[in-house]
Amino acid sequence: MKIIVLTSRFPFPFTSGGIKRIISICRYLSNKGHELTLVSYIRPNENSINACKEPELKKIFNEIYLIEINYLEQIFNVLVNFFYRTPFQISLYRSIRMSKLLKKLSSIEYDISIFHLIRGASYLDDINAKHSILEMTDSISLNMI
Repeated sequence: MKIIVLTSRFPFPFTSGGIKRIISICRYLSNKGHELTLVSYIRPNENSINACKEPELKKIFNEIYLIEINYLEQIFNVLVNFFYRTPFQISLYRSIRMSKLLKKLSSIEYDISIFHLIRGASYLDDINAKHSILEMTDSISLNMI
């Protein structure tokens, strides 16, 4: 199966429980022969070129796409959100660049899309997938259902 995984934080290094959990899920799916594509945000101070070449991630993901998001963009998103009824965690990670990338990738039909945390839920309509999974690891996400 073709699976696309969207994360709000680049899942390397494997330091936090949330990152370890999504990587474990992806590693399991990859080992079962599924084709995985990672789409993730990355901070400006993280080296995206080296991140994409990380051997541990290359074993798991067939393709890796990174979108840079900075704190000013997130502050702007929060300020604009005062005029909308979007949950804070979702508005914090809204990005025009991410929407454009996902619209480009929508020419590919995925069998499953996995959104790690509630933060990616707003991109559900931007991905061409037969089924979608919202992987809500953290307690903040659990309070939104």
